Amino acid sequence: MTDVGKDAGHGHGSDGQIEPECRSGPLQRFEASAVAGPDEDPRRLPDRWCRSVVEVLGVDGAAISVSLGADLSVPIGASDVEATRAEALQFTLAEGPCLDAYTSRCPVLLSDVRSPDSPAWSRWPTYAAELTRASPYRAVFAFPLVSGGAALASLSALHRAAGQLDHLSALSEIAAWIAARVMGADMIAAADREPGPPWMDGPTGSRRHQVWVAQGLIAARNWLTPGQALDLLRAQAFSAGRLLDDIAGDIVAGRVPVPVLQTDP
Repeated sequence: MTDVGKDAGHGHGSDGQIEPECRSGPLQRFEASAVAGPDEDPRRLPDRWCRSVVEVLGVDGAAISVSLGADLSVPIGASDVEATRAEALQFTLAEGPCLDAYTSRCPVLLSDVRSPDSPAWSRWPTYAAELTRASPYRAVFAFPLVSGGAALASLSALHRAAGQLDHLSALSEIAAWIAARVMGADMIAAADREPGPPWMDGPTGSRRHQVWVAQGLIAARNWLTPGQALDLLRAQAFSAGRLLDDIAGDIVAGRVPVPVLQTDP
């Protein structure tokens, strides 16, 4: 696993903002593309930002996930469906580079997940296998979104071709730009499941509600803690070869029965 360490944050002010004299051309182009129009639904801002990352940096996908504590990583924005599914794998499997990025508060750079020499296979073997099997991506670059010294989310850039990203410094600047606008008190409140910013209920993030509802149903049916219920839901999703939010939606809708723990006779 490679990370670019503290040098990735050069040019940031004490509040995470990019100093004007340090703004790069890619960051300026990103800002121009990422600013929403007056009539744009604010819930769609994370998706717009991810599409802007793809447009400006020439990657094939991008996604933003927020940490809800422990090993929970919930996508709230993505450039397209493929990026959404690739990012959701980490929430389903409870492992992956974006989780490590905001745990370590350092970027996690994987130039070729499909290579047998990639550190992904020793660090997150199930994630590496599923990303290889179920997505077109080979390279993953996860940056923490840091506010007030705490990493509360991550930005992932995804590439179909192997190799390091040409614009790592620009991706670091963009991550700081997003963090300054998304993170802070509002996101902390959302992590505690209190009212949060509108983008938490956007098209990509809203499916997380199905997970919480399914988690509650499983906990009540089996007399489990929320954490134990989530583990059972994850096991159900993995055994079915599905994403966590997909099977949670089916459980809530009644298309799949609530999982019941097997007990000894």
